[in-house]
Amino acid sequence: MLFASVTASTASRAGVSFDGLQAVPAAVMEGSQQKQYAWDGRRLRALEAEDWLQGAAPARTLRGRVRRAVHDLHSAFFPHPQEVSPDYWEYSKYRAWHRLFSSMSSIFATQSLLQAVGVGARRSLPAAATINWVLKDGLGRLGRLTVATRFGESFDSDLKRFRFTTSIVYALSLSLEFLTPLAPQHFLVMASLANVGKSIGLTTFIATQPAFHRSFCLRENLADISAKTQAQQMVMDNLGLAAAVGLTYLCRHTEASRRALPLLMFPLLAAGDLWSIYRELRSIHLRTLNKERAEIIAQHWLAEGRVPTPRQVSEEERFVLPPHIEVGRMPLVIGSLDRAVCGNADLELLQAQQQQGSRDQRYFLTFTSPGAAAASSHSSSSPSSSRNNSSSRNSGSSHSSQLARRQRQARGPALPWRGGLLAGSVRVCLRQDAAELDIVQVVLQAAYLRQLLGVPPAGSRHPVASAADDRRGAVDVRQAVADSASKARSSLKPFIAQLQERGWQLAPFMLSSTEKRRYLQL
Repeated sequence: MLFASVTASTASRAGVSFDGLQAVPAAVMEGSQQKQYAWDGRRLRALEAEDWLQGAAPARTLRGRVRRAVHDLHSAFFPHPQEVSPDYWEYSKYRAWHRLFSSMSSIFATQSLLQAVGVGARRSLPAAATINWVLKDGLGRLGRLTVATRFGESFDSDLKRFRFTTSIVYALSLSLEFLTPLAPQHFLVMASLANVGKSIGLTTFIATQPAFHRSFCLRENLADISAKTQAQQMVMDNLGLAAAVGLTYLCRHTEASRRALPLLMFPLLAAGDLWSIYRELRSIHLRTLNKERAEIIAQHWLAEGRVPTPRQVSEEERFVLPPHIEVGRMPLVIGSLDRAVCGNADLELLQAQQQQGSRDQRYFLTFTSPGAAAASSHSSSSPSSSRNNSSSRNSGSSHSSQLARRQRQARGPALPWRGGLLAGSVRVCLRQDAAELDIVQVVLQAAYLRQLLGVPPAGSRHPVASAADDRRGAVDVRQAVADSASKARSSLKPFIAQLQERGWQLAPFMLSSTEKRRYLQL
């Protein structure tokens, strides 16, 4: 235990007695509270200031026991305030609401499934019900296995988005279970699909929780936080169970109300569950860097000359809508080398970098300016170009369309929120020996590159100029890359210093499985 010297009280002097209590010149720190040791004639006791005023009276003893009981109860369910970050308390509050809503939803969903298979009916079919139940559980496990093996490597790169997205999948899957009594003949299909979706949500929940808990740790107390979280979960699950059973008991008199209760409760419980999960995730201030958080920090650095705190970045971070880095102009795309090199200019830039023997830059970066690729694609598919039969124009048109196709592949699937070729892109492939500092430099260089080209930052709502009006299509790619790299290198040290000062963790930098594809320089 941690002992401290006794100060600022006459009761702290050795030999002084108060109603049978003898002060001892020592104290113990329980949390942020200092308690004075006293000898009551039989044993050494740690007393608060109020205890000294009351002496050894029975009333004081009773109040002290009540306070100790409350303290012990709090210690059983919550970690010590000095051992967790401040955002833990808001997280635990909304997590409690989430567990309450989730527990009630699970009870009503199970009740709906039992009604669908005929349990409780006068003519239930035990064998058929058992077979259907086992089959839907087996298919659910297959879905869980698929998610764990397919997406497990990418969970760490976007914890909040994976968690909330799969929570929506979980809620939709529960809705199928609630609807099974309305179509019992399709029980196996509906219940199996529901179990697959629930397994996806459960797998993501189990995979992401340790990372969230670790973000709260201040003294390597991950096991303690996890255990206390489980204790809180058990309490709220039991409260949810009691509430669901109580509501079912109140509707026991009529068959119609008992069957309608789950359907009436589901919208309320699903909305409450998703709201509490959203607030729970919003309260977590992750201190590790991923591409989205690093881009937000770099934008603040260029605009304000400072690094924001994890709390400020958490307020800007989006995990429901698409991330800022996907909706702006020239978004940063980290991937394999074949996706970064989309044309002859990119290939020449890569060869020039290797010929220079640049060992200090452990990545390859190139870009397509906004509107440039779209202009190439437009010129290759315009009616005027199709009417020209010259071989040179056909060759140029074919090359332009091939370039546009490669750039589309580099950006990934054409999702609705992406600006397409008109938005351009900054494409990067990391070298095999690239470290966290190199990835931070990549993000800085991408931000400086946009600044050099006069492109609004990622996530900006500025309208994208048309290809005809955009003048950046003929920009010197090699010079722009060199200038932005020089700016990034010169500001890297002060940028890193402020990151550490603000409490950011530089290592590891969280990358998805696609972003981890690196190249070897031969």
